[in-house]
Amino acid sequence: PETGSNALLAAATAALNLHAISRHSQGASRINVGVLQAGTGRNVIPDKAVLKLETRGTTSEINEYMYKRALTILEAAAAMYEVKLAISPMGGAANCENTPALVARLQQVAAESNLFDSILPEGNIGGSEDCTYFMERVQQKGGQVAYLMVGTKLAAGHHDSRFDFEEESLVTATALLSKAAVELLSTK
Repeated sequence: PETGSNALLAAATAALNLHAISRHSQGASRINVGVLQAGTGRNVIPDKAVLKLETRGTTSEINEYMYKRALTILEAAAAMYEVKLAISPMGGAANCENTPALVARLQQVAAESNLFDSILPEGNIGGSEDCTYFMERVQQKGGQVAYLMVGTKLAAGHHDSRFDFEEESLVTATALLSKAAVELLSTK
């Protein structure tokens, strides 16, 4: 038995310790192990395990902190149980800031549309979004960017199996985007 390497125990140790990473004091940070697969039978030492996880941070720096801490934990768990570790990054998101002038124009369009009870100039979504890569690229080419959201009642939060929203908000969002497109394309 001393020559066997239990990949399931390594993965389980990693999963528990990943969730123990201290959150960052400069903004929201998250980690989630969404999948742990290992083993072929109840009486067989698992030789392989798969963990699927994600780190998030309000900024690129905070996400990098979470990512580096996760790597340290994965490497330590693999070393502890003498198993090999292979990491396959599957995606991520960059930090991106809205262009204040564009946000002001969109706020004006939203206010004039009379579609909303309240309009917030900004908000923290508590994580990161893939669209920030597009936003970052637009800014690198000299363009303006804004990330906007239309509020709606949610059955549960994002990434929850019970997530659902009121589809009527799609009509409101489409109307806002249409008015914004007309405004932005008809003025210089």
